[in-house]
Amino acid sequence: MYRPPRGRWPLGNGILLLAACVAVAAYYGLAGTLARQGRDALFDSPEEREAYRLMVQGMDVIAKAREAAGYPLDSGADPNRTGLIGVEWSGITTTLGDLHAKRTATNPVWAGVLVRWMREAGVRPGSTVWATFSGSFPGLNLAVLVAAEALQARVVAVSSLGASMWGANLPGFSWAAMEHALREAGIVSSGTVAVTLGGSVDRGEGMPAGDVELLQDAARKAGWPLLRPADLAEAVSLRLMVLEEAGGGRQPALYVNVGGGHASLGGCPDSAKWPPGLSREPRPCPGGVPGMLHVMSNRNVPVLHLLNIKELALSAGIPIDAVFRRDEAPIGPR
Repeated sequence: MYRPPRGRWPLGNGILLLAACVAVAAYYGLAGTLARQGRDALFDSPEEREAYRLMVQGMDVIAKAREAAGYPLDSGADPNRTGLIGVEWSGITTTLGDLHAKRTATNPVWAGVLVRWMREAGVRPGSTVWATFSGSFPGLNLAVLVAAEALQARVVAVSSLGASMWGANLPGFSWAAMEHALREAGIVSSGTVAVTLGGSVDRGEGMPAGDVELLQDAARKAGWPLLRPADLAEAVSLRLMVLEEAGGGRQPALYVNVGGGHASLGGCPDSAKWPPGLSREPRPCPGGVPGMLHVMSNRNVPVLHLLNIKELALSAGIPIDAVFRRDEAPIGPR
């Protein structure tokens, strides 16, 4: 068998290494180009640019609040230093999660995309948007809130505080703490009206008692009641009751779901196959407990389902797991 002399690499290996380096450099160069092109293409209205600006400001607020709470930013897991990336595992971690998807969901370009989708669904100034937020994707929760703010619409949401890996899964700095910081700073004026622990049946089963107490404290500080359903059917009905009451009994212009919460997906056989993005067609639930997605679609409310983030990002022209500059001003058509 041929062995190269010590201290020397075979020519073929050297060529492969060089090709790999060029490919990596090209990928990051393309990601940066896509990020710039995405902003140029997407931000063609004052509302989209305003939503982008608010999301950048919101990330700054969240990052500072996180550090003040005693959780330093992790530049390895969160190279954009958004404060929106949690840890791999904690006591309030509910399921597995993909770090690349979580980082992709923090790109502020999402805010402009959400403005476009909301407009397409019929959201106008004065509209009410119902939402179910998950701690799994705090970046998308933020994007929804600032998009509605830019459109002068009101969000009424129920948020689950548990989170999948790399989401808002720091027990002392959950999504409740993040949104409360946004409200205190005046970044958004509407949003969550009640919370659940999340996880299976919204009950936070398996969470350590100390971590549950931290989530309860965060909810109390924000002034939001904690819903504790007995089963899946009650988890859905409690959410509906809260949203209907907070929404003044009127049908919303749009229902937005972030993440894969149990009460959102429900127990219908096709729940996991619900298409990401905006849909208008009612979908039947042939067996099982209908979740919020099925309930709202059968009320003839447009549904915006924010899950399968990489697929959504590609369809919206948002680069996957890109490094972006938060200090750049939003760019519109020139």
